[in-house]
Amino acid sequence: MTDTPKSGPDASKDSTSDRNQQTAALLRILELDKHNIAQGNFRDAEDFFTELDAEDQETGDSTSGHLDSEG
Repeated sequence: MTDTPKSGPDASKDSTSDRNQQTAALLRILELDKHNIAQGNFRDAEDFFTELDAEDQETGDSTSGHLDSEG
């Protein structure tokens, strides 16, 4: 038995509640990131992708599709 999508006022309440939960979760993530950056716990994006590319070469994985910094 499958659940049918809600309609009417209940659907709107569920949708608003979901959005509020997602917004709260994103705000928590941003706050954690802000704290980590203030503590110096981050890496340069170029270094990160260079490391990923090196790992791909070691494992022979050429399907990862990392973007080059040149575009």
